[in-house]
Amino acid sequence: MSGASQLPVYSPATVSQILSRIYNVIRANYRTQLGLATLPAIAFFVGYGSLFTIMGSAFLPAILRGKQPPAPQAFMVIFVAFLCFMVLYLIALGPFQAAASYAGVKADCGIQVTVNEAYGVARGRPAHFIGLMLSLYGICFGPLLVIEAGTFGVMATFAANKMFAPVLMVVFPIAMLLLLVAMILGLIGALRLSLSFPAAVFEGLGIPESIKRSWALTRGAAGRIFVVLLVVYAAMYFAMMVVMMLGMVLAVIGYLVFSSHLAHPTTHMIVILVACGAAVYVALISVFAACFWTGFATSLSVIYNDQRMRMAPPQSVGPAGAPA
Repeated sequence: MSGASQLPVYSPATVSQILSRIYNVIRANYRTQLGLATLPAIAFFVGYGSLFTIMGSAFLPAILRGKQPPAPQAFMVIFVAFLCFMVLYLIALGPFQAAASYAGVKADCGIQVTVNEAYGVARGRPAHFIGLMLSLYGICFGPLLVIEAGTFGVMATFAANKMFAPVLMVVFPIAMLLLLVAMILGLIGALRLSLSFPAAVFEGLGIPESIKRSWALTRGAAGRIFVVLLVVYAAMYFAMMVVMMLGMVLAVIGYLVFSSHLAHPTTHMIVILVACGAAVYVALISVFAACFWTGFATSLSVIYNDQRMRMAPPQSVGPAGAPA
């Protein structure tokens, strides 16, 4: 294996040291990270925008006519659309996670890589990384989706028959409890499997082996990983709220200026303004979602380096496909 692909040895770090390393990596490599985030941002914008369009077509006409929104059948349509959106989004996230993991681990070792180099690793095994992403989501949140589908299905069935059965009074609370339990277990599973992508990239592992490797690497460390990711999430969420508040202030100012010059906008103008506002909103959410994913990928890359040092390293530690 070439010396450039070797990972230097660090001593196990404390939570504060890990957070400091994450900050330094993000500060020193923000241009690469922004470039990597372009793919998930575009995927989220297209998918989320399509989902918004479907939701608007399902609910807006009834609301404008002064009627109640369509009952549960419309929710089933939204649920199916959400599943399609999630599958397409996960397909985009697979290569991104591989590229971001490669760039993050290298940056934590003091080696800068370009966006093209990072995505070059993902392009080497695209089907593998997409399959890994879909597998991880299915393992962690598949049960949650099944419970949601069952709940919406039962509600849609009774609504279609215009029935309000007393059984719903029992089914709905039980479904909510099951959803909560499934969500908690899914998050715990996500923490234990969070190092699958760095392991797949740097140890050249297949999907089952990557999952097993992450499970081994995170043994006894789920709490520490949760604290680190929670701090990173809180910092990014605070930054997002600041930007959103500034955007709202600018939107109010723009509305006041606009209304002072055009007291009675036409329906056509209102539709255009709403569409533009929705597009800007989806664009902002897409950028924030991409930043969250990039921040988490960088954090997990640093944690991966740290956890490797806490355990016996494997025989081969290098980029996927690199000779041992």
